[in-house]
Amino acid sequence: MENVHNESREPNHELQAVADGVQGTREPSKSDDRIWAALAHGSALLFAFGPIVAIVLWFTQRKKSAYITFHVLQAMAYQVLFFWIWLTVVPIVLTVVVLVLIFILAAAAPHSDNAFLAAVLPQILIWGVLLGTFAVYGMLALVGVVATLTGGDFKYPLIGKWLSHYVEYGASVPGSVSEDQEDRVVAAVCHSTCVVPFFGLLTPIVVWLTQHERSALLRFQAMQAAIYQAVGLIGYVVFMALDILFVFAMVGAAVGSDFAGRSSAVPVWLSLIMLPFMCILCVFALAVPLYHLFGFLASVRVLRGHDFRYPVLGRILASKMKPTEAK
Repeated sequence: MENVHNESREPNHELQAVADGVQGTREPSKSDDRIWAALAHGSALLFAFGPIVAIVLWFTQRKKSAYITFHVLQAMAYQVLFFWIWLTVVPIVLTVVVLVLIFILAAAAPHSDNAFLAAVLPQILIWGVLLGTFAVYGMLALVGVVATLTGGDFKYPLIGKWLSHYVEYGASVPGSVSEDQEDRVVAAVCHSTCVVPFFGLLTPIVVWLTQHERSALLRFQAMQAAIYQAVGLIGYVVFMALDILFVFAMVGAAVGSDFAGRSSAVPVWLSLIMLPFMCILCVFALAVPLYHLFGFLASVRVLRGHDFRYPVLGRILASKMKPTEAK
């Protein structure tokens, strides 16, 4: 009888796990899990290198624990979303606010104080917003570090709850993650890192090198994203090289004219190349938003469960790969 009573007092771990899954409490069973999750959130403090570190943590630790997998995916999504906000939304908002502020100050009486304010306040506003957004970004990441190290669960505002539902974190089986949805999140991150100059290219390259044999989805999407970002990077480098050459040509022409005792007017040959350069500048100004727009659309399409192929590039790449790889 005593043994029966003792057994009845022992907790049913399976029932407790199911209850925890229903209530949304998914604490890690090992201290190592908490450390890896904390490192994933802490990688946000590395800024441009953060997504790369998170990707490395993902493919090296994902099989150990669904807890680690979820928090690494969450860290990746949070970092990429911040870069999109910081490099697209924040500049637009700041531009509008600064223009309105300058207009208000200019409409006031043209005293010297107003001129000083018109020059100083926009700078204070710009740097205050930029540094403030970085501070909020880092503070949220640190909260994630502390929360996971202390053994609790942590979700970033808005994105954490959405991601938990998307990857079915503990939905069917407590402590599990849907592998198909997990791969789609990583594929979307590969496309989204196009917003991070130079360093963003490393993310799809690392994903393809480590996952091309495991996942047909990541094999195609990561390769597509890597080639797309490589083309964008080459275009950026070419434009910057042309810009530097043009500036040096202008300076050289001006210095040469001064030494020759002629007027500092721009030579005819340099005037002839100004028009093509201005055309290239206009093309670049249009190409940059389109480049980011296609990367954003690719991320959304992949997350929604659809196939995505960049114009021209996607078709060419699909023709070089097996049909099952491009599906």
